[in-house]
Amino acid sequence: MKVLSAEQMRELDQFTIENEPISSYDLMERAAEGCLGRLLFLEKWYFSTVYVCGKGNNGGDGLAMARMQCEEDTVVTVIVLEHTKEGSQDFAKNLYLLEEQGIAEVVHVKSMDDFPEILPHSLIVDAILGNGLSRPLEGFLADVAKRLNQLSNDIVSIDMPTGLFADDNSTCDLSLVVQADWTFTIHTPKLSLLLPDTGSLAGQMDVIYIGLMEEELNSSSRYEYVDVEETSTNLLAMQF
Repeated sequence: MKVLSAEQMRELDQFTIENEPISSYDLMERAAEGCLGRLLFLEKWYFSTVYVCGKGNNGGDGLAMARMQCEEDTVVTVIVLEHTKEGSQDFAKNLYLLEEQGIAEVVHVKSMDDFPEILPHSLIVDAILGNGLSRPLEGFLADVAKRLNQLSNDIVSIDMPTGLFADDNSTCDLSLVVQADWTFTIHTPKLSLLLPDTGSLAGQMDVIYIGLMEEELNSSSRYEYVDVEETSTNLLAMQF
């Protein structure tokens, strides 16, 4: 599969929304459903799941996952980071639906003084910032990343570990990147998840395919990702 840049992923999202056609909200639902399906197959047992959400579309993914996970009769807490005044439209819709559902505990946090304790046996889902980040974390979000990295909890990052750039990390402060145990990246791998100096921050990478119209858009890429299953299939075909 192709390894696409952050800009190419934005173009592919928009192309799919316009040509499938599908709303951005329904595409978010598709991504959340895929990520949650993988989350529920983690082998380790956790007391509860704590979603830490920014106010963009990555946070919207986390909110949608939390709402869906509540239907599985599991203990879910959502921490919404009030790092900006306005959230994206799809974030706002998912926050409304989650709070209307009234099952998950939703905590709004404006500073580290408000940041709640996370129990040691809880799984943390990092849905703060995703594929579009292009400058190092600072201020409140940098402090949140530091706090998460100080905890012993396992962490799953959605699409990208918060703080990591998708392509070139030469200007990134890697000490401020959330250190994930798993990264569920959306549709295609991102280059930084495959390089030794940055991929180690992502833990185990799982690609969550969501049916974007990649072949129709026909994006070019210098990089291809081949997983073990695909390699084994090709080798088996060569034997015959």
